[in-house]
Amino acid sequence: MNARETLAALATLSPRRLMEAIREDLPPSQELCRALIEETREASFDDAAAAVRWGRLAVETAERLQAREAETSSLTPPPVGYDPRRILTATDLAARAWTVLANAHRVSADLASAEAAFARAQSLLTEGCGCPLEEAAWLYERASLRADQRRFGEAEADLQRVVSVYKRVEGGDPHMLGMAYVKLGFVIGNGGRLAASARLHQEAL
Repeated sequence: MNARETLAALATLSPRRLMEAIREDLPPSQELCRALIEETREASFDDAAAAVRWGRLAVETAERLQAREAETSSLTPPPVGYDPRRILTATDLAARAWTVLANAHRVSADLASAEAAFARAQSLLTEGCGCPLEEAAWLYERASLRADQRRFGEAEADLQRVVSVYKRVEGGDPHMLGMAYVKLGFVIGNGGRLAASARLHQEAL
């Protein structure tokens, strides 16, 4: 059974049975964790409660992966030429999982839980591979929380850093750069700078 089939089977379970299945029945894998993270993202657009449920499953899976990875790395030396900045670790996946859970809390209007989850994701990013694209993805989502909190200056600062990363890092996603410009224009517009907002929307096109 692949990850998508596993998600379809999980979707038939009650919320309580869902967590039991993740903890007791399913071995953790990067494929499953990535699928849960993506399911959380998708649910955030139209079903906030489901997004929170999927996000918690993603976090649980990522943390089980972290425990397994720590066990393995203590027994197996890294290969010659290993560069941790180029390999996504279980810790990086955990940071992604906490980030999407934070956003799910945000769209559920639970801003305190969102704040705590973003802080947890940030601490994990300092332990991960150090890829700036991972931090940019976290900043992009946190900017939405800052905007919801009407902390527009902080939201703008987060998004300016996102734009900077996607402009300078090889492998940066042009689509994500465009989305960052759109969100930055929205934030600046809500802060009252309408002309600057219009210019940014033009840059996003």
